[in-house]
Amino acid sequence: MLGLELEARQNLGTVGSWLSAFSASGNMTFAKSKIEMSPTEYNSRVTNAREGEVISSTRDMAGQAPYIINVGLSYQGKANGLEAGLFYNVQGETLTFVGIADRPDVYSVPFNSLNFNALKSIGQDERMQISFGINNILGSERLQVFKSYESVDKTFVRLNPGTSATIKFNYKF
Repeated sequence: MLGLELEARQNLGTVGSWLSAFSASGNMTFAKSKIEMSPTEYNSRVTNAREGEVISSTRDMAGQAPYIINVGLSYQGKANGLEAGLFYNVQGETLTFVGIADRPDVYSVPFNSLNFNALKSIGQDERMQISFGINNILGSERLQVFKSYESVDKTFVRLNPGTSATIKFNYKF
């Protein structure tokens, strides 16, 4: 396994003092993970290989995305009690289910997630908070596909979570 993770956070006040309540952040992970197949798995793949397909003794590690990217823009209004942020997340195509015999591997397709959250503290002692959020602003679908040598990906699971909004009220005693 080989991996690299980078993380950065910067207050935007360095650009101009009027931006001092804003921060940009990012986190990126890159990984290359392979595992050695058991003799049983390897022989099964060789037996069920398509014409021209070369079977390696290694395969992707299930559950390990080749990349994960998180970026965000945040607002922290100390004077007005308002906090807000817009956040984007995506992870690369990931082996979800390892194929057996003539069943191909199943991979999750990158899901582009864009979310907004805001929280306002109110009252003299700020015991009350109102929050608002929107999830999946881009309306992305969650998709898993069968992947097989020289064939068109076929849908295994398709989920459309839609875009959702929440409003919450909290009171601290």
